[in-house]
Amino acid sequence: MPAHKKARAKLANNLDRVSTSSRATPRLPAAETVWEYRATFNYPLTRVNANVRHYIKKAGCEVVVAQRLKCLPRIIEKLVRYPRMRLTQMQDVGGCRAVLPDQRAVAIGSRTCLTPSRLLPT
Repeated sequence: MPAHKKARAKLANNLDRVSTSSRATPRLPAAETVWEYRATFNYPLTRVNANVRHYIKKAGCEVVVAQRLKCLPRIIEKLVRYPRMRLTQMQDVGGCRAVLPDQRAVAIGSRTCLTPSRLLPT
């Protein structure tokens, strides 16, 4: 992630945090910054998804791969629940899941995909 976007996310987190006693949504500039920060995860997540699918199929296993980005209201709710958490500390903004047919395929998939350089975009 570019440094200027990370800095904007930190700034939005510090200036426009919703207090723990309020259920209101943050002001628009902060919400927009959170949205932009969330969007930076889309490309790497798509690459990881494609690479997981590629390497597991290459190993001869059937696989269903899904990805998701945490939706904006859930990000805001989590920041409200954990008032000391910074947006840039949130570890579950995006995720990828591979569904395999049996334990044998899981073992093959684990051996195939546990090399981080295979899954992460460069």
